[in-house]
Amino acid sequence: MKLSKFLLRYFPPGIALEYVSDGILEKKMIDLFHLTPSTKLEELVQDIMKQQPIVTERVKSQLLASLKKLQKKLIEEASRKYILHKSMHHVLPVTNVVFSKEGNRCLTGSFDRTCKMWDVDSGELYLTLDGHNNVVYDVSFNLPYSDRVLTASFDKTACVWNSDTGERLLTMWGHEGELVVIKYDNSRQHVATGSMDQTARVFDINTGLELWMLDGHKNAIIRLEYSNDGRQILTGSFDSKVFLWDVNSKRIITKFIGHKKPITNCKFNFDCSVVATSSLDGTVKLYDLKTTKCRSTIYHGEDVLDMSFDSTGKKLVTCGTDGICKVWNVECNISPTATLLGHEAEISQACFSPGGVMVLTGSNDGTARLWNSVTGDCCQVLTGHTDEIFSCGFTYDGNTIITASKDNTCQLWKARSGQKEQEEGVNNKTNVTTSLDFECTGTMSV
Repeated sequence: MKLSKFLLRYFPPGIALEYVSDGILEKKMIDLFHLTPSTKLEELVQDIMKQQPIVTERVKSQLLASLKKLQKKLIEEASRKYILHKSMHHVLPVTNVVFSKEGNRCLTGSFDRTCKMWDVDSGELYLTLDGHNNVVYDVSFNLPYSDRVLTASFDKTACVWNSDTGERLLTMWGHEGELVVIKYDNSRQHVATGSMDQTARVFDINTGLELWMLDGHKNAIIRLEYSNDGRQILTGSFDSKVFLWDVNSKRIITKFIGHKKPITNCKFNFDCSVVATSSLDGTVKLYDLKTTKCRSTIYHGEDVLDMSFDSTGKKLVTCGTDGICKVWNVECNISPTATLLGHEAEISQACFSPGGVMVLTGSNDGTARLWNSVTGDCCQVLTGHTDEIFSCGFTYDGNTIITASKDNTCQLWKARSGQKEQEEGVNNKTNVTTSLDFECTGTMSV
């Protein structure tokens, strides 16, 4: 076996070894979920070399340099401050926002029945996707490619658009109620939609044909998630239940029925070993997917409106109608690690920064806030909206934040010191480091 390159995955931290074995190019992923700004890298290098004989003394210095790059991302993230870059306008309130994989474009859906695509660097309008007859409630790119835009509307249809020209390529029919969620499965060329008609449906993104109706909930489906490998789907409903579906057999694997009030979110962690569900009953439940049993119940307090894992799946953030956000260690013994206090109204969304050092929250008090996820300190208040904020998020590199409001606007915020990392990739005669984005999410054995 001959080592060719180290491939860096920034979020969650990891290094892939690219090597040649029997003439075939292979990769082996090494997850570094416990890497922190204070990790002693010399010791980490020794541990990796012991476990991976293919990493020899000859490339030790390159491995150390690679680890320093990963660690630098976490250090920079903790010190970032953001300034308002651009305000973007719809005629009516914005519903949802999402960035492309590269972070150079973003989508906004609106009550004005349009989806708009914006250039993130300039803040200028790139395309207006006009064709729905009612509210465009959810929007998405077909990550990681981002050459298609997906829209879900209250007009009971979903559409696929060309992200370069704005041409509507397909309209997907079949639902009998408003569509509120749309997701793309990057491994199977499928699109899944969730609706107020109590069903979810899977369509072929190339033909628009319906492939499968997920029928079984007794109330509106408001959340839907694919597992990373595309083999499973989660659906969360106002009927207080979350279902786990097998894509191949098109059957329900299990029903998570522990909540007493409507579901507000459901998520897989990074390696899809755990499912988290949140509810208006004030709790978040964690289910082990090997046993499908509830392993923990987190008591947030009042109604939980949103929750999210960090990129490693080791931490969870919860927020609710009490205006309080909490960070939890969910790796082993469940414990709260920080309480984020400062908002003056309910918090509708909360998410971690790519490296997990910060938490971003959007609130009905018209502000978004950045918090230190370890200490709970408020690092920055993002002001400027005149009505409630109900959607917010980071680009993959963490250099840009978007906030969306009922005031008909979205705001782009840029990191003051955010600089895109320039990565080089050359053969192992000199340097064996190159970049690897979040497409590499599994472990490949030798």
